[in-house]
Amino acid sequence: MKPKLIVFDLDDTLMAFGVVVEEAWDEAADTFIKKHDISKDVLLEKISNMRKKYWNDPEKHKIGKRNMIDVQEKLSNRH
Repeated sequence: MKPKLIVFDLDDTLMAFGVVVEEAWDEAADTFIKKHDISKDVLLEKISNMRKKYWNDPEKHKIGKRNMIDVQEKLSNRH
């Protein structure tokens, strides 16, 4: 099965977690919703909730920063 969306984030290289992160997710959502039956608000809320849930856990943050493949697998297995 082909993935519906692939997001590359090379630790603040492609998506900065500072001033522009929300704008970057907004633009990514615009691209995604053109081809899929989901509202932008719902998509952005789901992305934000998943990001916060994972990265606000200090242990997951520490481990995830060193192994992004593991993070992707854990997040994708939730759906």
